[in-house]
Amino acid sequence: MLDIFSPISGIFNSLGNLGTVTQLIFTVLFIALFFGFGQKLQMRQYMWDIDRGLRRLDIIRTQAKELSLKTIKEIGKPTVDPLPQLNVLMESFLITPVDMDPTGIVSKFDHLLDVVM
Repeated sequence: MLDIFSPISGIFNSLGNLGTVTQLIFTVLFIALFFGFGQKLQMRQYMWDIDRGLRRLDIIRTQAKELSLKTIKEIGKPTVDPLPQLNVLMESFLITPVDMDPTGIVSKFDHLLDVVM
């Protein structure tokens, strides 16, 4: 059988070793970059997610403020501008207690007083 590809096969055999070396170099570089910068990339991704969430919350806050102001002006028909009072109301919040003693501090304090006395 006539081997017409014999001159080219010698080139491919020498490139086979070159391919193995380049594959090894790329693998070592990938592992070094992954372990060297993996945490930084992950932290940057977390920061992007947090930033995206904060922007979404800011858009929701702005829309709620515009809707509230529009509703106050339509229904309430105020004589003065309600925007400063609305700003104060939107910047304040109240956390109501779930129970009189949500974590059981009163009973623990009572036990402490019984032990000491």
